[in-house]
Amino acid sequence: MGLGAFLKAKAPKMKGRPMPKRIAPLTVTRVRTIKPGKKPQKLFDGGGLFLLVTSSGGKLWNFKYRFEGKEKKLSCGEQSHADHGGESGR
Repeated sequence: MGLGAFLKAKAPKMKGRPMPKRIAPLTVTRVRTIKPGKKPQKLFDGGGLFLLVTSSGGKLWNFKYRFEGKEKKLSCGEQSHADHGGESGR
């Protein structure tokens, strides 16, 4: 297959599911500076990991995954206030 034919070819379908979005990892600065809103906010870090910012200001790490076709959520703990110096918010 030539380059022209490759570029014109349609992307394969994934049984009705769209391709997952690429998400930039959260940074320490973003996690530290996020302000609580009226509603809880989910800040995704990629691969199912997300930070839930509650309306009262709590920051909770959660992991969303699928098991046997059902969506599940695993709570990983609270965001600590200590600065560990990394570039990632994980």
